Amino acid sequence: MNEFKVLNDRKRRLSTRIAAVIFGVVIVVLGIAFASPIGILLGPFLVWSAFFNKYTLVNPEGIIVHYDAVLFKYKEAWLFDDISNLHRETVKDPKYIVLHFTRRALSKRLIFEKEDAQKIIDLAL
Repeated sequence: MNEFKVLNDRKRRLSTRIAAVIFGVVIVVLGIAFASPIGILLGPFLVWSAFFNKYTLVNPEGIIVHYDAVLFKYKEAWLFDDISNLHRETVKDPKYIVLHFTRRALSKRLIFEKEDAQKIIDLAL
C-alpha cells in the first residue's frame, strides 16, 4: 500500500457538532428577532462548519489534503517536487515520528507510525 494516513487528523466529536448546529440556529433566530444582519449571515456559516471534514493522505505524488464541506469538495496537493525541506522529529512515544514538510514559506507537521515514516521519507527522496 503506497498511501499513508496521517495520525494527527482530529475528528470532531458528535457533541461538538450538535452544539455548533444549536448555537448557529440560536444566532440566526436572535439575528431575525433583533434585525441583526450579522447574526443572520454568521449563523448559517456556523451550522455549515459543523459538517466540515478534513483528512490528509501521503501517496507517491505527495501530500494530499481532502476537504469535504458538504456543498463542495476540495483537494490541496503538495507534490514532492514542490517540497523543499523534510526533516524528522522524534517524540516521547517511540512508536511515532513527526515529519515536517516545507514548501516555500509554509510548513506542515504530520505524525506517522515509525515504519510508515521511513517509507514516506523513501517516497519523498
